Amino acid sequence: MHVQRKRSNAFALQELHARLGQDLVLCKTSKIINSYVENFENNIALSYQDVHFSYHELEGLSNQVARVLNKKGIKAGDRVAINLPRSPEFLISMLGILKNGASYVPLDISNPLGRLEHII
Repeated sequence: MHVQRKRSNAFALQELHARLGQDLVLCKTSKIINSYVENFENNIALSYQDVHFSYHELEGLSNQVARVLNKKGIKAGDRVAINLPRSPEFLISMLGILKNGASYVPLDISNPLGRLEHII
C-alpha cells in the first residue's frame, strides 16, 4: 500500500509537470495558481466558516496583495512577515507574497517580544 501510494503521487506529479510544461522545481507559484484558475475558475478554492472564495476570486485578491507589495519594493528573495491569525486573509496574503517571489514569515503574537524581534 505504501509503495502504491508513492507511485500514484509520482504519477500525479508527472501529470502536473506535463500540464505546466516546465520543471516543477523551477515552476513559479503564480503559474501553478493560474493553472487552477484556468481549469477550475468558479470552483470553491477556499472555505472558512461561512466565507467561500472561488479560484477566480482568490486569484484576484492575491494579485492585489502582490501589486501592493511590488509598489512597496518587495521583490524575489525578500522576506515578508505576516502577523495575522489563520484566516482567508492570511492565505491571500501568503499567496500574494509568493507571487512576488518573496518568502513569508508567519509571526505568532503569543511569542515573547524578544523572540519576535529575533525573527524579524
